Amino acid sequence: MSLLVTKPSCFELQEALIRSMVRSNGVLVTSYSTMVNHQETLLDHDWHYIILDEGHKIRNPDAQVTLAAKQVRNRVFGLPSLACPVMEKA
Repeated sequence: MSLLVTKPSCFELQEALIRSMVRSNGVLVTSYSTMVNHQETLLDHDWHYIILDEGHKIRNPDAQVTLAAKQVRNRVFGLPSLACPVMEKA
């Protein structure tokens, strides 16, 4: 499993990490912004599962991140998490 984070100075390393995860059938955990930044590389591959957390971030059908998420080729599309945070009483 690898964590892909956005850091502009490491773009080539991030691209290599994506390719490595695809070759090894690994798990890639990333953010919506990184998904948009690496959209071309991510779309070059078929993914088995796509699980999207914080579904409210893809609510706008015309947003760049929503369009990127909809283009990813996968076999099973995970349901976005729409849970609300729990507030504790003091």
